Amino acid sequence: MAKVTPSALITAIQGKWNGSCFQMWKNKIVVRSNPIPKFPNKASRARYKGVVSSISSCHYKLTPDQKIGWDTYSDLLPTQMTGFNAFMSRNCVLFLAQHPDLNIYFDAPPAYSPPISPAPIGLCYYPKTGHYCLFWSDPNCAGVYVQGKYAVQSGYSNQKSPSWRMFNTVASTALKMDFDASKFPIDTMIRFTALSINISGEVSLMAQAKPPPPMPPDLYLISPNGGETFSQGSTLSILWNSISIANIRIEYTILDPVSWIEITPQTPGHSGLFSWVIPSVESSDCLVKISDESNPLNSDTSDAVFTIIP
Repeated sequence: MAKVTPSALITAIQGKWNGSCFQMWKNKIVVRSNPIPKFPNKASRARYKGVVSSISSCHYKLTPDQKIGWDTYSDLLPTQMTGFNAFMSRNCVLFLAQHPDLNIYFDAPPAYSPPISPAPIGLCYYPKTGHYCLFWSDPNCAGVYVQGKYAVQSGYSNQKSPSWRMFNTVASTALKMDFDASKFPIDTMIRFTALSINISGEVSLMAQAKPPPPMPPDLYLISPNGGETFSQGSTLSILWNSISIANIRIEYTILDPVSWIEITPQTPGHSGLFSWVIPSVESSDCLVKISDESNPLNSDTSDAVFTIIP
């Protein structure tokens, strides 16, 4: 008599694993690989479903005592859920954190003790590199990690539920994390927030979500920036980037120590270009300085000297 696979066994092994699933086909158990979706948003959903299915299959590996532990832990949670759901929610958080110290947690936590939220996060912006730096003071204890999240907006918006995306997970003791915004257009509004997680997969509330920071009135010189050689009487294109600056003052020097000579007292900051006819001077210690006409302290200078020859 042919061996019949019990339907209960088939049901038990029908959990998906990384987007694939076990099925009964022609009296054999086979693995069917689901095709990778063509569109990124569908691929993202498929990946998440694969993670959920992978972790659900791990639940079947738990011992009876471990399952009882998760049922007991679920009774401690502020929301009603089964032990299976508690196991799934905590371990999905750990898996998606993508941090080497955070792995699937088979033993239920002995108590419900989520970490505190990060202190209201501070924010620094470095225009020359296009990087943001998030920093906080609390929590900064061992066994707690901070996830940074960002939301991109085309214009200012203080919507209550922006579409947050995780960009990094670091140990809370690091007290800071960086975000590379150089790939975004310079006027893109980016909002930041953070939450804490512990090694049990328990999560805090989100830190206070701040509105997009105003783009700082800043400028930096692109050219000349040092090492170049120019001839007297030639036209030099002075290039810069500026943000929220109405007018730029441009100066140069040919001496060491520095003594600034005015090129133009005022030129539109948004233009980013000024054509300067180099005078009849000769020096290997030349520098160009640009500054905000209304705030001379906001300025930038060539990183190194350039040369003017006859």
